[in-house]
Amino acid sequence: MSRPLCCCEYIDEDGERNHILGCCCNCVELDECCERLVTGRKIPWRIIKSIIMTGSDRFRIPWLFGARKVSLDALLPIILLPTFILCAAQGVWMSVVAFAFLPIFLIYVHFLYTKFHSQTNFFFSWNITSIVFTFFLFEFVGVNILEIREDENFVFCSFTVAVFFSLYKVKKKERLSYVNNEHQYSQIKLDNYCQVCNIRVPARTYHCFTCQVCFLQRDQHCAWLNCCIAQYNHSWYMIFLLFHFSYLVLCSNLILTTACHPFRVWGAIMLPDDCSDVYYDSQFAICFVTSLYCIEASIFIGSILIHECWLISIGMTGHEFRNRSKRTLCCGLFASRPYSKGFIRNWLSYFKGENILLQYYNI
Repeated sequence: MSRPLCCCEYIDEDGERNHILGCCCNCVELDECCERLVTGRKIPWRIIKSIIMTGSDRFRIPWLFGARKVSLDALLPIILLPTFILCAAQGVWMSVVAFAFLPIFLIYVHFLYTKFHSQTNFFFSWNITSIVFTFFLFEFVGVNILEIREDENFVFCSFTVAVFFSLYKVKKKERLSYVNNEHQYSQIKLDNYCQVCNIRVPARTYHCFTCQVCFLQRDQHCAWLNCCIAQYNHSWYMIFLLFHFSYLVLCSNLILTTACHPFRVWGAIMLPDDCSDVYYDSQFAICFVTSLYCIEASIFIGSILIHECWLISIGMTGHEFRNRSKRTLCCGLFASRPYSKGFIRNWLSYFKGENILLQYYNI
């Protein structure tokens, strides 16, 4: 009988006993990668992926009855985002370089994610880290040094709670859109067949190669929420986008109109005017850079919200829009849309909700 694991030992992915101090030893792929790098030869994706998988398996912390595995992709945003904010707060040009580099970096990482169809917590962790970081920075730094009224702070906290609640509902209702077997919908005609799951599925049901499950009216696999958006959680996804967009806009506006010299636009609405002296104080600089980050994130989320509203208007899901047979002009307006009932009826059906038995266009 083998002895129990100590706090620094673990069972690796090959089923063998290992020690966390050997995390940098015995990595054939890393040696081959260094050799190819020195000799100027191309490094294949197979080696890079193997190094990442090995590193993720060996990255552990000591724990009782065996070392616990730490998700490296979930830990990276917790380190990268505060580092990015601190670097951007060092000056004007550092802010310009940082905010120009950030979208390129995230787009490239997302490209790698979509290429391999792999499960990752990186984007979900980045999303949660962004919300938590901006909230605590606003509450413990911004409120103390900036002139934030109590009613403004209350609205900001309310938006924060609404964002997390809607996020929870999106992930909780994801399972309701699963199609696991044919007997779930035996009362309706199953026209489509999933070659991956080997089951017949209702109309507008599509397979997700990341989740390895078929979804009713699948819109997309959202990497930022680490779940699929489909029939039964799409409305909560829209609510999440709306609250998150409002949260970011409010946070950026409150910081900019207090850290900079504001001017009144109309009533109590103000906009920043002169922000030239924010970098002279480190706390003001961090708050200012955080507001710029919120603006950049709100542009991204706002564009997604507009795109989703457009898809609802033309009666298409995100999956159908991306896989339409012909890349037509006007963003799919002239594409084949057999499930569209017209602009107004599409929105009425969306708010009212449709029964799975009535998903066919002619019913």
